[in-house]
This record gives sequence, structure tokens and C-alpha cells, in this order.
Amino acid sequence: MRVGIYAAEPYPGGEVNYIKSLIKALSLVQDLSIVLYVTSESFQYFTDITDVSIKHTKNFKLRFGGASLNKKLQRRFLIFAFQILEILNIKLFKIDDNDLDLFIFPYFAKEAIITGVPYIIIPHDKRAFENANYFNRKLNNKILREANAIVTESSYVKYDILKYVSIDNQKVEIIVSPPPKYKVGTEQENIKRIMDNYELPQKFLIYPAHIISSKNHINLILALKKIENDYGHNVNLVCTYTSDNPSHFSKVKKTIMTLGLKRNIIFYEKIPYDDLIIMYKLATALVMPTLFESVSMPIWEAFYLGCPVVSSNVCALPEQVGDAGLLFDPNNIEDMAEKIYRIWTDEKLRKKLIQKGYERIKNMTLENYAKQWEEIIEEALQIND
Repeated sequence: MRVGIYAAEPYPGGEVNYIKSLIKALSLVQDLSIVLYVTSESFQYFTDITDVSIKHTKNFKLRFGGASLNKKLQRRFLIFAFQILEILNIKLFKIDDNDLDLFIFPYFAKEAIITGVPYIIIPHDKRAFENANYFNRKLNNKILREANAIVTESSYVKYDILKYVSIDNQKVEIIVSPPPKYKVGTEQENIKRIMDNYELPQKFLIYPAHIISSKNHINLILALKKIENDYGHNVNLVCTYTSDNPSHFSKVKKTIMTLGLKRNIIFYEKIPYDDLIIMYKLATALVMPTLFESVSMPIWEAFYLGCPVVSSNVCALPEQVGDAGLLFDPNNIEDMAEKIYRIWTDEKLRKKLIQKGYERIKNMTLENYAKQWEEIIEEALQIND
């Protein structure tokens, strides 16, 4: 069996890691070979992938397009054109593997509608459906209805999809991607290297996230200031990031300067992943103040690496965290400050949450993940038999 994985426009970070975990899992399935479809832009994220065939495909830019008005208009025109072509039953998406059995779209890719190959699609959240115009809505609904199966990582996302599209709920499967297994090497050597190279404080929170408004850095900074004012504690924060919005990053930095927290908050851009996982192990806790998140890979990573978690209570995060972390309202500075202060000062609580985190993910193995995927692929292909 040959399975194609479409990766023309993955979002850097969580989605790229999701695709890599999917590839590792499918590699464990007997008699299955993988073809990874990339573009010249997306290939950079998968240079470390081995034992799969790499195919270059056209990037229609149906997902992100570009920032300019012309690019946005071009994207809207293409979506409209794809809808018309679908009505006329004209397939344009050329796949040069005639013996490909199945396509997996590991994010909500509109290209799914113009491939003649059976497919599974994986929407990570409801943003593809909310506030969509008429043509987008029609196209999105058709993509989901014609999929052989739909996979999500939480019941929250599953039932969001069922609100927008009239389909059998048994068609939507929940399969949770496990965190990678990490090789951190000799502990003391790595601790000294990371502490020295990054000049880390002895005690700090870690927040790995893109610097965009939905990641809520500004409210987090305001909460840290409130902890200083109300509790008399200076909390250090290490943010690893990719800046997708320079103007918003400027607002974040201005807030830090205005509140006098420059010495307490450190930003590192695009640090090596091996260094990041050691930072998890060194951190006092992971803080996840996001305003919108389906399932957070950093939370799984923190559980796996023994890093306590304090997180916002939005979307699927309460489902993901369970009782293995503290939850707060990300729009309530006082609530956020109180929960962060608790995890910052209570060592017994941190130890308890670390143990609960280990329990939360103990069955989330690559082998179990592979078995789940093997079953859903078999079920999806039976639809076409």
C-alpha cells in the first residue's frame, strides 16, 4: 500500500512536528510505503526525514496565500475557481503515482477536493469553518463530506466540526499524536551547556510559541507584573519563538519595557529543538496562556519531560490537561497571576503535577499511535471497495 502525505503549506512548529510523528507511526505499519508531497517552500522542514519518497508538487497557496492585497485576491479567485471546477467535475491536481492508494492531508488543505485519490483529512481546529464566505463554506463542507475519514486530536474539535457540517459522527475519529521520544544525552553536560549558552536564570517559566496576538504574550506579561506587585515575586520567563507578526512583537516588547520587566523576560528565536527539550527539563513550569488552541504539542512535551504545566482553559486544552496541570482564564489577569504564582512557589504541587503528567501520557506511544492509524486507513479504504 502506498500512502501520500500532503505537506505543501504546513504551519511551522506544531503542524510540522505533527506530520513528522505521523510519518514515524506509518513507518511502523507493515506493507505500507509513504510518499511525502512537498513544495520548494515546505521541503526545508523535512530534510531530516528518511525512508520516505519525496515528491515535489505545486503550491496553490490556497491556505496562506500572501500578505499583499493582490495575493489575497489571487487566493480568493483560486478558491472560487476550484469550486467551479468541482461543480464541473474537472480534476486538475496531478499525482504522478498511479498506484497511490490513499492521500492523508495532515491539516485542512483545500487541495483535497481536486484529487481523485481517496483521502483522510485532519482539521486541527474550526478556523477553516468560522466566518467563511459562501464559496469557502461550500468548498469546506464538500471537502469534509467527501473525505473517506476525518481525524481530529480532541472531542472538542470533533464536535466543532459536527456543528458546521452535517455528517455521520462515526466518520470523525479521535487519534491523539504522541510526543516524540527525546534523546537528551548526558544530563549534566547538557544542563551546563544550555545554562551557559543561553545565560538562563536559575529559575524560569518557559513559553514556546509564535509571537502573534492569539498566543496572548501581553496578558502573560501583565500577569507577571501583577505577581510582582501583589506577591512580591519576580518571575522569570523564557520565550522561544518565531515572529510571524513584527508589529505585534513590537507591542510585546514595548509592554515589557513599560512595565520594567526587561531583566525578567528573555526571547530566543528558532533555537535548535534539542536545546528546547533540555530547557523544558530545566524550567520550573511550562506556561501556555494562549487564547485559541486545539491541542498543544508543548503540553504533551512538558508532560513527557517532567515539566509542570499551567495553561489557559480554552478550546480543547482542559480536555488535554485534565488534572495534570493548573488551568486559568487567559482573559483574566488576576486568575492567571494566581495560578502562575502557585506553580512558581509550591514545590510539592509541581512534583504532584509532574507525576500526573507522566500518568497522562504513559499510553501515548508511537506503537499505539501506529495501530490506530493502521485501523483507520483500513476502514477508509473499505469505503471504496
